[in-house]
Amino acid sequence: MVKTSFLFGVGIGIIIIALIGYYVTTGESTDTDDPSGDITPITIKLTETQNEKKEWVPNVVYVKVGDKIELTVVNGDDDDEHRLAIPDLGVETGDIPGANEREVVTFTVDDVGSFVFIESLAPDFESELCKNEQEGEPQGDEEEFVCVPPGLFIVEE
Repeated sequence: MVKTSFLFGVGIGIIIIALIGYYVTTGESTDTDDPSGDITPITIKLTETQNEKKEWVPNVVYVKVGDKIELTVVNGDDDDEHRLAIPDLGVETGDIPGANEREVVTFTVDDVGSFVFIESLAPDFESELCKNEQEGEPQGDEEEFVCVPPGLFIVEE
């Protein structure tokens, strides 16, 4: 009788351990319950250099194909609205007011390659106006620099 009770207890213990093991290996991990764990956060800021020209910092961003990106764009210009676009990826922020306001866009990169990002409210950086500005001649009102060099989004495997 004691042997039977003992074997019955051992059998129940094995079943409980097997059930716990099953739920641990097939249940969802708490790491995947948090969607932010799958997102790559990136911040790009439009800023003014020492010579008062504007540029993106950083101006080169590296990501992996398939990454879900949460891109925060900060407008470090105190006076003007700006907007960042990555035309070949179909990404564009809304207008971002000055004085360190920000806009967040989320997207997934599906293609490998190098993709230019631009300030879509500024003149085309290849324009005559911007070529003059690159030579050190301000082109905007009140002798300000208005052109913003493009940046590069590099997507690797």
